[in-house]
Amino acid sequence: MYIILDQKDYKTIEWSGGDSIEILIFPYDRSFQNKDFDLRISRTKLYQKESRFTDLPGYTRDLISLHGHVTLCHQENSTERIVKMAPFKLDHFDGSAKTTSLGSGEDFNFIYRDGLATKIEILHQNQTKNFLIEPYSFQLIHVISDLIEIQIEPENEYLRDELVLKKGDSLLVFNETAKFTFRNASISFNSELAILCTFDTLHNRKYYQNFVDSLLRDHS
Repeated sequence: MYIILDQKDYKTIEWSGGDSIEILIFPYDRSFQNKDFDLRISRTKLYQKESRFTDLPGYTRDLISLHGHVTLCHQENSTERIVKMAPFKLDHFDGSAKTTSLGSGEDFNFIYRDGLATKIEILHQNQTKNFLIEPYSFQLIHVISDLIEIQIEPENEYLRDELVLKKGDSLLVFNETAKFTFRNASISFNSELAILCTFDTLHNRKYYQNFVDSLLRDHS
């Protein structure tokens, strides 16, 4: 089963460095401001030449640069780590680090509580992924190319589907066993098509059904 998340429905939150565009949060009724969520997926637009990231002790952050020229400065205990971000470069860091960004641009953020089972990767032109998604597990595909085509081949061939998603849209997949093939559907020549986030909610399964029901209701 899968749900298309249209970018027009994302929630935008202003912060000191720019805008945070929330794609997904679990549990469904939690908020970034209260720091009571288990995981959050978002895009961040950095407008200021220098901005300080929110302290998030107990969380891990995966950040992928989408465009722009941004340098991240992490202060972890007595150690300083400086990362010059290039398009599609991944930086993995502790949410409790004192992090400052220098420069402007846009990035993709995957934030989750320490210890959760997660994975993040970039999908490329003509890449095929076999999804075997167990109960309480999800795959979120966020489009970063102008337009992509996704061919879905489940075990039952009569349920085959083909989707075309535009830049900024997302596809949330759950309770599914199928082969997914990703292709460029625009004149863009970038091989990077989408970002794939894999996560499960076994740690907090009591919120799973409410999460699914709320998504189905809001995106039906």
